[in-house]
Amino acid sequence: MGIAKLLSAAFLAIASSMSSAVAQEVEPARIQISMAGSVSAQGADNPFTLLNDPAIQGLLRAAAERPLTLAEVETALANAEIEATPENLVRVGAFRREGDRFFIAFNLLTVADLAHLLPANEPFANSLADAIMAHSDEYAEIFARYDLAGVDIGDLRYFVIGCIGLDWDGLDYTREAEYRGVAPTHPNGGTYTLNGRQGSESIDWRGYYWGSHNHWPGSYALTTFGDHHSPRPNGFPDAVNRFWSIIRSGNNRSDDARLLARVLSPDLDEIYGEVAQVMLAMRGGPRTVAGLSAVTGIDTEALNRLLALLESLDYVAALNGNSYRANIVVLDDRDQDMVDQAKALTRRIVAEWLEQNYDAYRAMTANLTPARNRVPHSYAFTEYWHFIFGGANKILVERGFFSDQYAPARTWQGYSPAVWVRSLSDFQGA
Repeated sequence: MGIAKLLSAAFLAIASSMSSAVAQEVEPARIQISMAGSVSAQGADNPFTLLNDPAIQGLLRAAAERPLTLAEVETALANAEIEATPENLVRVGAFRREGDRFFIAFNLLTVADLAHLLPANEPFANSLADAIMAHSDEYAEIFARYDLAGVDIGDLRYFVIGCIGLDWDGLDYTREAEYRGVAPTHPNGGTYTLNGRQGSESIDWRGYYWGSHNHWPGSYALTTFGDHHSPRPNGFPDAVNRFWSIIRSGNNRSDDARLLARVLSPDLDEIYGEVAQVMLAMRGGPRTVAGLSAVTGIDTEALNRLLALLESLDYVAALNGNSYRANIVVLDDRDQDMVDQAKALTRRIVAEWLEQNYDAYRAMTANLTPARNRVPHSYAFTEYWHFIFGGANKILVERGFFSDQYAPARTWQGYSPAVWVRSLSDFQGA
């Protein structure tokens, strides 16, 4: 548990370095590659390695305008830093080959696509937010049973509706109802849906609340849910992950750095579990240090260091009498019925909304790069659903139904943390 003290001292520097990195990350013409799923292939069979090569980036930009010939593809590959063949482009799922022509085969959105999509998406996001708000009385009744003092009810709604309901269960429902397809298995062995967005300084992603970062220590889960504008320096698992990655990668590739990573890895994994245990022990209300130690089995010296860290991150607040209360959303087995009811209501709203709006959304995206390259709409809809519910979450924050994720006095800018038991949701990814 000495690692807690080390982590606490490192957080400020990490937050500064993350903010700097984020500020420099987006280049106007660069296509940022992401995926939902997994891949273990390396080299030219890894989509991130292959598609981030500068020459391949140029190839993607050109292919977004028109199909490319084999000669054009081979010329670009000859200038690439990575050694790759036209077949690699197909194997990773980036291109579809038809005879001598190569077409974009994934959900690639150019600057021009996004310039159309973002404003055109707003009426759809608004209507979904309207549908949620129309049931505000039902949600109020569901959440009235949550009795953890110190937790903003707007944060509770934000996590249970915005994250568990619209994001996780929304992805489950859209797959089950066949609005979107399952992630395909590609010739490189990976199973994933590939996405690309061409970055632009004119695009502000602040407030599009559509991304969860999670770690699952045993039967617990630590989550931050927010936009991709904020680096999330004061939440778990982000802060620990960032600390770990600084040690084991980047400019720290020495033998000493790798040894330090191996030594600290078990401690860093252990701290996730201890954070979860401490926070869940406070679900019933404030606890003294002695009470927390008795419940969690963590000795008081180590527990005091951990509580100091959690207090610095605003996860807990110190009270009189050497006791602490939770400041973040904490959910355990007693909340199962509440979460289930909120999920069921949100799913019903989503189902009705999709029945009324799915075809119109398909028509709205008919001239974007994926549709022009005959990428199935069910494939592209994984990404489009994020625009829809992320935009709806943004509006629900603006209307005050969810808490203001950028309130000036708020420790967590652009996101909210939560600690919960995994039995509350079986979502495993898109």
